[in-house]
Amino acid sequence: MTISQARLSKVSLTARKKKMSQSLQLSQLIQETKTSILSETFSDYGVETILSELIDFVLEEYPDQLHCGILSAYLIPAKNYVAVLNNRENFRLETNYPNFTNVEETNG
Repeated sequence: MTISQARLSKVSLTARKKKMSQSLQLSQLIQETKTSILSETFSDYGVETILSELIDFVLEEYPDQLHCGILSAYLIPAKNYVAVLNNRENFRLETNYPNFTNVEETNG
């Protein structure tokens, strides 16, 4: 092997190492992105629970049927909509990330 061939193979080896390093960084970035997606879901905000509590409060505290009906007419559909969004998101996460439920169980 000549000196120029040795240099060429050293350059080639360095280029391969650099490419592998970039590939590793990319896979780590993808993994971090997946982790950030899994770390926070719509249900983490507790919107559905807050709306449920607000509905219960309105039904108990407002003696006036008209005000109670008007507030409930807005709050109940909002709670149902949030529940539908939450179910869609959970289905999407379970489909795309099969281990998502296991992550929640270990974190919970």
